[in-house]
Order: sequence, then structure tokens, then C-alpha cells
Amino acid sequence: MPFGLQEDLTLVYTSPALSTDLIETPNTILHHKAHLDTMKGPWIWIIDFAKMDAKHYISIGLTQKLAMLLNKEHSQTLKGIYLINPNFWLRNTIKLAKTVLTSDLEKKVTLIDSDGTGMLLELGSLGIQHKWLIVLKEIMKTV
Repeated sequence: MPFGLQEDLTLVYTSPALSTDLIETPNTILHHKAHLDTMKGPWIWIIDFAKMDAKHYISIGLTQKLAMLLNKEHSQTLKGIYLINPNFWLRNTIKLAKTVLTSDLEKKVTLIDSDGTGMLLELGSLGIQHKWLIVLKEIMKTV
């Protein structure tokens, strides 16, 4: 969900733990595409993995399709993907992937491995304005 506009840069927040549609079907990628296609200008995607459990994970196949979709149709407008509150498995998977992959999409992924104030400070150092950090903090309280 878009939560802020910072100098023509849309800030988008997603929390898989809030997802209610947990059954993956062949049309699931079309659902994701419909949401992604609403992003018309430059944007940053903040994905919050707090409170996720096994039922919230997507398959490797859907992850690959999503990555291909982002690379093919959003590589010019997507400026960054910030992964916050990663669990042990996700943290190590991303670290491993970053040592092997060299795609433009992979270069846009930033794993933020701190929590609370440290995470907000790190997002601030990446250019997210203070007022949007406050909004993000309030949104994250709902997770």
C-alpha cells in the first residue's frame, strides 16, 4: 500500500503477515501484477517480514515470476526494495543470493538487519524522510 510521496517518489509498504489471500493459484501472479501496475512513477518498496510464519511464504516459482515481472516491467521505475524485520531463514537466503546474483533487481534489494530505532535510522540513511519514517512506524504497529 502506498503510504507516502517524497519528491515524486512513491513509498510503498507491504506486510505479508497481513495477507488474507494465502492460497497460491496460477492467477496469483496476475493479482500481484495488477497491484504493481498501479505504480506509474518512481517508487520504493518496503517489505516487512515481521510476524510472518510458514503460511505467509510464497513459492520459489512465484518468487521467480515476481522477480521477472519487476525486472521486465518495473526496472526503470522501481528504485529500491528494502526488506525489513527479516527472520533467520530470509536473512541468510538474501545474503547468499546477493553473493551469486548480479541482476539489476538484485542490486536494488537492501536487507535491513536491524530493528526498532536502528531500522528507522537505516531507512533514514537510505533517504526516507523523517516524516515518512514516523508514518511507517505507525503503520507497522498494526502488524
